[in-house]
Amino acid sequence: MSGGVYGGGERASGPCVPNPRHPSELWAPRGLSPPRMNWSSLRLGFPPPLRSVLVRTGPNLSTLQPTSTWPRPLPFPSGGWPEQGQWARRDPGGMMPPPPVPGPQTPGPVPTGSRLVLKVASLWLCPDFLSELPSGKNFGGGPLTGLSPLTDEVGALVFDIGSFSVRAGYAGEDCPKADFPTTVGLLAAEEGGGLELEGDKEKKGKIFHIDTNALHVPRDGAEVMSPLKNGMIEDWECFRAILDHTYSKHVKSEPNLHPVLMSEAPWNTRAKREKLTELMFEQYNIPAFFLCKTAVLTAFANGRSTGLVLDSGATHTTAIPVHDGYVLQQGIVKSPLAGDFISMQCRELFQEMAIDIIPPYMIAAKEPVREGAPPNWKKKEKLPQVSKSWHNYMCNEVIQDFQASVLQVSDSPYDEQVAAQMPTVHYEMPNGYNTDYGAERLRIPEGLFDPSNVKGLSGNTMLGVGHVVTTSIGMCDIDIRPGLYGSVIVTGGNTLLQGFTDRLNRELSQKTPPSMRLKLIASNSTMERKFSPWIGGSILASLGTFQQMWISKQEYEEGGKQCVERKCP
Repeated sequence: MSGGVYGGGERASGPCVPNPRHPSELWAPRGLSPPRMNWSSLRLGFPPPLRSVLVRTGPNLSTLQPTSTWPRPLPFPSGGWPEQGQWARRDPGGMMPPPPVPGPQTPGPVPTGSRLVLKVASLWLCPDFLSELPSGKNFGGGPLTGLSPLTDEVGALVFDIGSFSVRAGYAGEDCPKADFPTTVGLLAAEEGGGLELEGDKEKKGKIFHIDTNALHVPRDGAEVMSPLKNGMIEDWECFRAILDHTYSKHVKSEPNLHPVLMSEAPWNTRAKREKLTELMFEQYNIPAFFLCKTAVLTAFANGRSTGLVLDSGATHTTAIPVHDGYVLQQGIVKSPLAGDFISMQCRELFQEMAIDIIPPYMIAAKEPVREGAPPNWKKKEKLPQVSKSWHNYMCNEVIQDFQASVLQVSDSPYDEQVAAQMPTVHYEMPNGYNTDYGAERLRIPEGLFDPSNVKGLSGNTMLGVGHVVTTSIGMCDIDIRPGLYGSVIVTGGNTLLQGFTDRLNRELSQKTPPSMRLKLIASNSTMERKFSPWIGGSILASLGTFQQMWISKQEYEEGGKQCVERKCP
């Protein structure tokens, strides 16, 4: 018997077998009884489909991560693969049926995919396998060492950097390792001084305070800023600081070990795409790169290649038609009515009600008070002279919590009498002030669907959420409209407002032509709705059929940064 890494158990029934439905995955056959090697830790290079192995060696568990590549393809039997193999798997994308229940004769779950994990009792390398290893290495009774690192791929990274937060993690996993604000604190280096906290990055006379903990520390003169404007990278120095922080504090690995799939706004410009490609290859020396539109990734995350993606985030609400995995640029419709707009409406409400927004960083102590009574709180002494932008950012965090806790979208057009009969919701501000909110809960989010209801807005020039969808579909070819109406995919943090999808479904049902069938796709999971583009990227980058799509380091060196336009539509 030749080839492969085998798991200990009973009798050999064959090597690891490629899954015919997922070529990038291996089936783990029922066990083998090779000679035991009680190695507590081992580093090997594996063929690209196999990127990490969890091995039980006696009572210990060791993680094997490939650090090299083989000089030639591994030898596998020429007579074909065994027809059957006992195997079990876990699929984080939820695209495959559940694994069989482990029993006395069945091995436990074997998660497979781009980060394969085999649970075995021992490790056996057969002679034919060893003969293909680089010569001159030590394969004695101790740990296998000395394999030269040759740019083998150890698992792709997926970055989804939005206007509100940064999501990053390994492809094949079901949620990102990192989820932190895109907003960063900025301080001139000469004013910084003191203890450097985790999340502080110094660049060219500036200190960037990145991640929630570092950003929440009050500092003299620290400003807040975002590297993105209109969903596109504007401040490249700040963007690099975010990438550096992600690699060092969350991924905790060297950039040159991981291919990178990064999401981008559908309206991103060619110049910015090329500059980003150049940055990743030149500054971070990554082995491979791919750029993909957020709407396409969201569609993939929901099991669709064609559909209308409605993305309502922090800065804008957009309807983006996707057909066969490609964004139809002529059908993109944007509206500024999104999360930040709702925050502005909440701020105006507090001004009308004479409610002060006091962020937690200012509060030293507070006493319980009756409903509607003035708050009784004590301000912290010796607070730094914080900037206005940083103070406003902290106030916005209070408002965002209020939005998520109190607001609700009415299931029909706003009516004052109906709203007055709705149950109230009690909410307490950080300084202790508390009261009930009734009609305001419904009136504020109504502006998303009916801008004419909002003071100071010209309702004729702003499109409500329902009109954004129908306008976008109307701008597409008539032949593909049924596919778009049949897959309206809802994503973005702002869509998590209570009642949002019910109201949208009601409005679209009234606007959909009788000849079309409407289907609204909105995950009930908060995490899936917030992280849809990242999850789509995680699925895409772990597919075996996708591996030929990467822009490799060699292709970049031969074709330059212009290759991103050809390889990443």
